[in-house]
Amino acid sequence: MVSLFYVLCVFFLMLAGFVFHDLNNQLIVINYYFGVMTFQTSWIAIASFLAGIIFCICFTGLELIRARRSLRVSRRSELRLKRELGERDQASAADRSDVL
Repeated sequence: MVSLFYVLCVFFLMLAGFVFHDLNNQLIVINYYFGVMTFQTSWIAIASFLAGIIFCICFTGLELIRARRSLRVSRRSELRLKRELGERDQASAADRSDVL
């Protein structure tokens, strides 16, 4: 059932893409320093969407790496504190047993 849902989603996404391409079939002339190029409006829009997705993935990935690093540092410091507290508890327990 889930695979059928995915197939239908892909089909409708492709259908929407073809309709978008058909409705935006005008040519755009781009002048830049080294020359002139002409593109269809739909390809410009698709290229800008893809560039935005790539930037989002890159920056989200960097943020994820930073968050994992921060979590790792926090876990290490937590383990270090637990170890120190455990050593203190053992030392205080040994002192108490000497007194009794």
